[in-house]
Order: sequence, then C-alpha cells, then structure tokens
Amino acid sequence: MFTKTKKCYNSNMKNITTKTFVLFAFLAVLSPVRSRAVSSPIEERAWCGDFTRSGLCDGSRSTVAWEDRSSMSLKKSDSGIYPYSGVCWTGEIGFSRHIYSVTASGVYYDPAGTDVKVYARFGDSNEERFLGWGVPYAPSDPFSSLRLKVFLSSTDSSVSPRVSEICLAVKLQDRSEAGIRSRDNSRVSDLKRTREILDKYHEDFNHYPAVSIGLREKDRQWELLEDILSSASLTYYEDYDYGFIDQPTGVDDDYKYGYSTGGSGSYYLLWTKLEDVDSEQFNDSWTGKLLNLQCAAPIYCIYSGADADQEVLLKEFNENQGSESIEGAEFVKVKDDPMVWLKIQGHRVWIRTPELFEQAGGDWDGIMIKNTLADVPLLKFVKYKDKEEVYLVDEGLKRYVSNSRILGFYGQNSDIIVLDDERLINLLAETRLIRGKDLPEVYFLDQQIKRWVTSPEVFEKMGFNWNEIVEVDSRELDYYAEATPMF
Repeated sequence: MFTKTKKCYNSNMKNITTKTFVLFAFLAVLSPVRSRAVSSPIEERAWCGDFTRSGLCDGSRSTVAWEDRSSMSLKKSDSGIYPYSGVCWTGEIGFSRHIYSVTASGVYYDPAGTDVKVYARFGDSNEERFLGWGVPYAPSDPFSSLRLKVFLSSTDSSVSPRVSEICLAVKLQDRSEAGIRSRDNSRVSDLKRTREILDKYHEDFNHYPAVSIGLREKDRQWELLEDILSSASLTYYEDYDYGFIDQPTGVDDDYKYGYSTGGSGSYYLLWTKLEDVDSEQFNDSWTGKLLNLQCAAPIYCIYSGADADQEVLLKEFNENQGSESIEGAEFVKVKDDPMVWLKIQGHRVWIRTPELFEQAGGDWDGIMIKNTLADVPLLKFVKYKDKEEVYLVDEGLKRYVSNSRILGFYGQNSDIIVLDDERLINLLAETRLIRGKDLPEVYFLDQQIKRWVTSPEVFEKMGFNWNEIVEVDSRELDYYAEATPMF
C-alpha cells in the first residue's frame, strides 16, 4: 500500500531507495526555505544513514532493534509483542560550514497504525526540531552539526514500522564573523575597482556609461554596463573593461552590485548591501538619497559627485531640494494637452516627465496656458556659451552632434541657440535609442557607437523604454561606429 510519498518495503530495496530519494529531492526543490537572506553562496551536501546495521545508532540512548539485519524496527519482546514506540539517536553529524537548511527523506515501511518521524538537535542545543519529510528546515542560529532522532511508533503491538535508510539534503553557508567581514570587504573592494574603470571611461568620453534601469534589476544593470564598456574597448582599442568585476552569483539581489546613472550619464551611483551594519566600511560610504535609493547602512554607496562641485546642482535637482528655475524661462502648455514645454529664448523644448519639470524648478500652478504654440518654434540645437559641444534636441532628449554634416540633416548653424545657463543642457537626458526613418532596426547609442538591439525580447530584458526611441535621418546612422549586436 502506497501512502502519500512513502514507499513500501519489498525485496527490491535498491529500486525503492532510488525512487524515494528522487521524489523527496523533488519535493525539496518545490519547497525552498528563504527564512534568511542569502548573503553568501550556498553549498549543497548529502548525508545518508544506513539503518540496516546497528552501528549508526547510539546504543546507550536507543531503544530499537535490527530485524534480520535488513532494517531497523521496534524491539520485539520475547513474547512477540512490539512496544508502542522506540527511538534511535545518531552520533554527531558534522559539516564544514554552517547549516542553512536541511531536508529529510527516507526509505521505510510503515503499515497501518505505525509511523516514522525524524527530529534533529543542532549543535549543543537541547531543543528537538521536527523534520517533515521533504520539507526544508532552517535553523535560526549558525550551527555546523546535528544529531538525528528517528522515532518509530505503533498502535498495534503485532506490527512495527521498519527503516532502511534516512538521508539529508543539506545546504551550507558560511555565517561566521570572519566570513561576514571578508565578504563585506570584498564587496567594497569590487565597487572601488569599478569606480576606477568608470573614471577612465569618463576621462575619455566626458560622461559615464548611461544605464537607467529599475533599481531592483541589478543583473540587467550590470550586464548593460559591461556591454557598454566592452563595446567601447572593441571600437576604440582601449581596455575600458579591463578588470571588470563579475556580478556575484549564488546570493540574493540585495547583495549584488547596482549601477545607475542620470539620463545623460553625467553622474552615477554604485551600491550594494553589507551584512554587518556596523562595518567600518561605512566610514567612507556616501550617504543621502539619489535616484530614489536611500544610501545608509546597511546599503553601501559610491556616488561619483560626492566630491565634485559640478555635480552639486544635479544632486539638488534629483533630491528636489529647492532648485531654482532656469533664468529667462517659462513653462507653457496648450489647454487640454498634457504636454508641458519649457520656453526659452523664443523656442520651446518638451519636458518629458513631471520629475524633470520639478528638477527644472517648475511650479505646477505657474504654467502658462496657451491656445496654441504654433508661433513658438521647437528648439533644434543648443550649446553652452563656453563650450564647443552642440546638441540636437529631439523628443525632449539631446543628442551630441559630432559634425556639420549631421547638423545639416536637421537644420543650419543659425538654428543653434547659445545659452548662458548650462542647466537646461544638463537636465535633458541623452538619446540612447535610435531608429532610421522607415527602418525597423533599433540601435542603442553610446559614445558615438551604435549597437543593434536584435529583438523585442532583448529590448525589454535590458529595461529599455519603447517611448524613448527617436527616429533619425537614416544617413545619420552611417556616422556612428557599429559594435557587436545586443543578444
């Protein structure tokens, strides 16, 4: 008779053992234990106890017998009667690391009216913890050893359950103070190494690799960052990705590395979670709120603008700490149209988001309502008076114009608006996604390098926004170096 997931005992014990173990292992996969954060990689180990011999049980504490040297059972009296219960205590079962979780399975025969249960004592604790068959149990304290109690019971004195094998699927994790300290130090070291790589990139391109993906999507952030660095290395024959740190594996997302920038890549934030909230590493962690992330223990952050005067304004914009309006500008909109425009020097530029409106110092009650904006031309090109760079403004985004031929596709030199205030240029995010007019291919654009995004699945995997694709003159595509496609 088969009951639940237990297998009946018969002469083909090898076959039963295989089926039972595989079935319980499958159940363990379906019932993972996540009672603690996975802050360090977990190792898997297996332990099996053979109860066809008496040596596995501690004779001084056990009250069971070995029937025909083939299984463990209740100890039958001389008159042929079985007691109602019996136990087998194993010796200490030790492991090289702390026990994250343990899952019990077994090969046993339990006729009607009988039962087999397993309990565990962890480390030097006297508490007994019930281990349900196929259900992971996670001790709250860092133990590296346990003892098993196999409990046999029967309500029928003429029959006994029999046990041939008990197995444990054990997950192990280093939870020692030294291990925590070492991992935290490695995390901070990895982020500082990444900072060096980003500084080299910024030195040559005057911006950081632009990555604006949701804060929880760390794997995609890191993948895109590596793609941009590798692409730059291949195109410009420089080792921008030399020494790039791989994303940690086998840990929860909290302990992975995050990287995000403003839309234009003018600044970045690197972060991870440390296990020790009192770690000395927090002495040089940047603290504050940026990109909707609160940087304070246990979150360790590196902010590129922490020591840079030119980033103070951007920091104020992102934290909405009383930034002032751009001088000589006003915000306008057409009645019943949700689009808000910034009007400056007789031209207008679309303010894409409410956040950008507030960062630019906009007042929702101060927006000028117009019947039409047909008499206010779009801002085509913009530059700061003391800099050479010219940007094309399109769909509320800016794109660096590298030569006069590209500028000629969209206008002429007289269309360039020169600003005294650089804040508008800094506020506008860079165009990162482009598509040639009447062409299906979408490209990711960074440091004048285009990379074909090969499918909608890849587009969404990288966290791109369909609304940020800008259609460009197809001839412009020829002026960008092409790197490996994004698969």
